Amino acid sequence: MSCDIRQLRYAWWRRFMSLIDTALDRREVFHGGWDLNAVARLREAIEFDIFDVLEAALKRAPTNNHYNMLLKLFPSPQQPWVVTTNYDLIADAAMMNASKGY
Repeated sequence: MSCDIRQLRYAWWRRFMSLIDTALDRREVFHGGWDLNAVARLREAIEFDIFDVLEAALKRAPTNNHYNMLLKLFPSPQQPWVVTTNYDLIADAAMMNASKGY
């Protein structure tokens, strides 16, 4: 049986976040010492940490292809608009940068 090590590295995050989301959806706590506000704060803190990691990786992205594509598709004074799937942060960042001049 073959497996991708990247899937194993991140599989537990999906499960962990799913547990937190389920607890919030059902309004159930993990432990008597945890109220729903504490669980919600934990979820938010994890989310912000994930965003920080993604933002750092985005800054290291070695391409301007998305930005250049948006400039060609939406020349000034048009505002760029794109429907992206899931977490397409490179396209999102390119759209923000392209719209700064409008």
